[in-house]
Amino acid sequence: PIKRHHRRLHQWTFVQLHVTLLVLQVWGAGGAIWGFGEACGLRTRENIETFRLVAGSVGVIFLIRYLILILEYCLCFAATPWASHPRVLQLVQIWERTLTPLVLEVWGSGGAVWGFSEIMGWRTPENSVRVFRPFAVTVTAVFFARWLYQVYQATFATTTVSPSRTSTNTTTAAEPDALTKDDTGGSVELPGLPTVGTMDTDLGDPQQTPLNDLELQEQEEDV
Repeated sequence: PIKRHHRRLHQWTFVQLHVTLLVLQVWGAGGAIWGFGEACGLRTRENIETFRLVAGSVGVIFLIRYLILILEYCLCFAATPWASHPRVLQLVQIWERTLTPLVLEVWGSGGAVWGFSEIMGWRTPENSVRVFRPFAVTVTAVFFARWLYQVYQATFATTTVSPSRTSTNTTTAAEPDALTKDDTGGSVELPGLPTVGTMDTDLGDPQQTPLNDLELQEQEEDV
């Protein structure tokens, strides 16, 4: 084991974090495909089974990603499983910065508007096509523009680090077992939620994450 007190022992933290991930990133991924397909008029009665298969497959992919996150959170790996494979690690980073937010945030935004309006009874057969379809597509377009900007930042933009920021990050990097994530300005993770490959691997400018308090607590217990 990496530590005497594994994170899995902190049951409430584990439950609240990973239930959130399950709902938003696993079920949300399948729901995003399903809802966005109908919102855009792509899902019809003729191809509904095809969309069911696609949405289910996307959900399975994000479920596998979710299970890897659990293993990383429990510190079952000395490092990210693909840390010794730079090409694979690069592909994982590209996936996390592009495809993951595209499904969860872009398609998910349109699907959320479409599905929630039906749940609340606002969307009816009379106003579905005339009102809510343009509204859902507009929301999706806004989040798509946001996604393009984030991808541009993560890929091309360069940031200037101030001396004070540098000293802060140096201190953080020196802390034992400090968690890091990419801080190039192109981070597209959901707020406070981890992504695959960023639990214990330094992908960019180190900084503390919401889970770092737990690290400090574990260090105190070890002492």
